[in-house]
Amino acid sequence: MNFPVQENLEVDTNPSGSKIRCSKCFYVYCESGEDWRRVARVRHFIATKAGPLMKDFMDRLVLEQSCCPSCGVLLETRMIEKTELG
Repeated sequence: MNFPVQENLEVDTNPSGSKIRCSKCFYVYCESGEDWRRVARVRHFIATKAGPLMKDFMDRLVLEQSCCPSCGVLLETRMIEKTELG
């Protein structure tokens, strides 16, 4: 049985357990309850990639996109503090 987590992510539950996977190519990221972001392909862009109004935040924020490492489908886009880049 499959349950959507968000667009392009789902939890697949079967007799062997529950796993989070890509809903497009069925690539398995991790066990249910673990952080799928650790496995995703992550790209960073300057803040203005989200639009010209973000120019005031260029010194603080970065646009982060997480994609499936198998098929490349976009999983999540978010703004993060530059300090989170580590």
